[in-house]
Amino acid sequence: MLSPLWTPLRNLLPIAMGTAVYAFGLHYFVISNEFMEGGITGIALLLNYIFGFPPSLTTLVINIPLFVLGWRILGKSSMFYTIAGTLLLSFFLWLMEHSIRAGWIEPFRTEHDFFLVSAYAGFTLGIGLGLVFRYGGTTGGSDIVARIAHKLRGWSVGRIILFSDAIVLALSLFFLPKEKIMYTLVAVFITTKMIDIFIEGAYAARAFTIISERADRLADEITNSLDRGVTLIPAIGAFSNRMSGLVYMPLYREQHWLYCSSRHPLFSERRIPEQVITQQRMVGRGYWSQAELARHGFKHSAATVESMEAQLILVLSGAYIGYLPEHYAQAWADKGDLRVLLPATFGYQAPFSLIMRRGRSREPLIQTFRDLLKAQLNQA
Repeated sequence: MLSPLWTPLRNLLPIAMGTAVYAFGLHYFVISNEFMEGGITGIALLLNYIFGFPPSLTTLVINIPLFVLGWRILGKSSMFYTIAGTLLLSFFLWLMEHSIRAGWIEPFRTEHDFFLVSAYAGFTLGIGLGLVFRYGGTTGGSDIVARIAHKLRGWSVGRIILFSDAIVLALSLFFLPKEKIMYTLVAVFITTKMIDIFIEGAYAARAFTIISERADRLADEITNSLDRGVTLIPAIGAFSNRMSGLVYMPLYREQHWLYCSSRHPLFSERRIPEQVITQQRMVGRGYWSQAELARHGFKHSAATVESMEAQLILVLSGAYIGYLPEHYAQAWADKGDLRVLLPATFGYQAPFSLIMRRGRSREPLIQTFRDLLKAQLNQA
């Protein structure tokens, strides 16, 4: 049996990988070219550009008040990953700062091709944040707000981050050249798309489920007017056991009784308590649900069959009791081979209906068949 700590530890590995990729992209592409970021990270970058404060420290300090909000809404387990993600991000930011100062890593700087930088920055940051979000973590800041809105409202995480980023980027216009902000918007857009791909998949299509008894007409209207594809799925009501889109014309009700054979120990008993009968080995129908079996007075069946002939054979063997149609069992009952058990308690009527597709019940051929069937039943 796996330890309860295994799942958190298993999720921490991709979260750590995501924060490492994010910290690398932030220092290697963004900070080195004086681009911006949104949310708390963007505020940390502004403080770095203006005052020289290290992002590894400012991101951690600013995130502390947001931990309280996330703890209340996202829950303890999610906040565990949030705190872990924030600490890991601060650690990898510090590691990148130390590596750059030591000369181990040379950041990518350019004076001309800023579009290439913004594309690679967005791609790298999106992969990092996508990994973090996919495994239940956040990097703090606006990520916490985005996760809360996604949980409560189902809003796109990427779009919420895009909105919060826009606010911080608007403020940064007072401190950085407009060109850098415009290229930053390209990087932010690519980042949000990469995040949504990691969370929702590359194909973010939407589907609607419509339950209707006029499915054919509705499908034609959607196909012709909206030019959209339609998939028709037959549905059976859980309470009515009827399929949508069909018309049911009641014909008759077939009486079923609970029988035992002359070989069964209960056959010669005069008074049989109900609880004794429910303890016998009973043969049921393979298409009966557990609820339907309970409606017939039994918790479980000792055997199941798919045909009435097989049911009769098992009952006649004396090893089982079972329900049979009255008209079908009458010949054996008249010969003394079958006996009805407690008809006041065990018995039901099975409805039989003529089933037609809605909208076709008035077609001449179907109407003729209905009339002939009714006449035959009236003569019976």
